[in-house]
Amino acid sequence: MRVGTIITAVLSSLVMVRGDESNDSFQSIQLYVKSLSDNHIEQIGSIEFNQDRKKGQFISQSDKDIILSKDVDYCFGTKDLLNHDCFGYVVGNEDSLTSKNFHIFINAELNIDYISVNHEISDKTDVIVHNVIKSPVPNLNAEATKHQPKGNQNAGPKTEKVIQTKKVTFIDEDGNEVEREVEEEVEVEVDERSFIQKNWMYIVPTLLLFLVMSGDEKKE
Repeated sequence: MRVGTIITAVLSSLVMVRGDESNDSFQSIQLYVKSLSDNHIEQIGSIEFNQDRKKGQFISQSDKDIILSKDVDYCFGTKDLLNHDCFGYVVGNEDSLTSKNFHIFINAELNIDYISVNHEISDKTDVIVHNVIKSPVPNLNAEATKHQPKGNQNAGPKTEKVIQTKKVTFIDEDGNEVEREVEEEVEVEVDERSFIQKNWMYIVPTLLLFLVMSGDEKKE
């Protein structure tokens, strides 16, 4: 009698968990694999992303595993996300989809922004969830800062914000070192000197040379 009560309690808890998940919000992304040799497209399944629990799961299209032929180029794609017709490229090696993991990157609204795929020795296809971290937005209207009212004259030199480009190195999800150019907003000191103040070292020698040449012409 006691064993039956325990089993009933366990089953009731499983039903409650399943019921809780049924009320969660999901985003479904249908995936396909495309052979680049003959452009054959085969539906492989979908990524089901639980937006409330921030968990993803790959649901296969069929019971049988899809084998990627050796030395054949494939791309993974979906029509459910913008610019994701081919978001990942692999070369087949008689391997199956269970050796591939999908990485999904979610934004602040808990929607999938983009997907990537990588090779992983595993007995199932996993979905790894990442948060999209947005970098600071550069000031594209730096010219407007020049016309701001002047503050305390003793506050220090006047500065303005400009956009500069620099190279940064980071490690991608495959462990490769990648170098990219990024733009960042920096403050630089404004040179408020006049044109003559900035260029007097070029103007004075030229003026002296002109005066010397004019004097020699008058003597002749």
